[in-house]
Amino acid sequence: MIKINKSNEIPAILSGKGKIKTQKLIENYTSDNNFFESRKTTKASEGKKPIKVFDKTIYGHKDVKEQLISDQYGKCCFCESKLLHITSGDVEHFHPKMEVRFDSTNPVSRPGYFWLAYDWQNLMLACEVCNRIFKRIDFPLINIKRKAGIGKIEKVFNTLLINPCIERPEDHITFKNEYIKAKTLKGTKSIQFLGLDRPHIRERRGEKLKAYFDSSTLSTLKELQTLNYQNEISMLLKKELEHKPISEQIEILKHISSKINSNFKPSFIPDDIEYAGMLRANFT
Repeated sequence: MIKINKSNEIPAILSGKGKIKTQKLIENYTSDNNFFESRKTTKASEGKKPIKVFDKTIYGHKDVKEQLISDQYGKCCFCESKLLHITSGDVEHFHPKMEVRFDSTNPVSRPGYFWLAYDWQNLMLACEVCNRIFKRIDFPLINIKRKAGIGKIEKVFNTLLINPCIERPEDHITFKNEYIKAKTLKGTKSIQFLGLDRPHIRERRGEKLKAYFDSSTLSTLKELQTLNYQNEISMLLKKELEHKPISEQIEILKHISSKINSNFKPSFIPDDIEYAGMLRANFT
């Protein structure tokens, strides 16, 4: 996970129809506090169609999706996996809109943060696994009594999930090789509720780390030769690296790169690279 720098250009569908819909939802709830309770999804066996409260054609509009894809380089906001080669991704509501579960000891609460259903800052691109299998309607808070009121978003100090549009994920999580580690309670909860340590994603991160390391090793060896280091030294280094765990290989390569003023630094790992957060943590 890395910080997402969202465009200041809000898609017109959100500032237009989205704003009108939001105001209507607030009016409905203000006049009837049971508005959302009375619109629970109806079972198909009852022969009735569920009443739609939110308009997916607005928050899921192609202009919204395309801007999210551009801002996030086609990566999931949480696990940082590239999506577009296998799926179009989900438009994720960071603050759940219809219903929300604040912790395992409390029942599902209605309504959710319905006033943020069409809010640009609440929308992100997420993979189906992070969004539908793990996060779903979970939104743990430190103090439920201090929950944000209508028209507001939760303060970061009261949330237990990292908001990559506002916070620096590296303040809460880090990586040792492909393994994600928590630095704070928020980091622990984010790993848990978003499934950031699931085996398949860990395996994919390991593959990316190895590929990036191999590419960087080759680049450094070429630079050594360009700087008139003896080829024998370069080959000896390559042979030495092959007998070390990848964590030790990285440290050796970082040390040599610093000696030759190489650009082998985390600041040179751009946001568009898959698992950039993991790579930066390992090469810091």
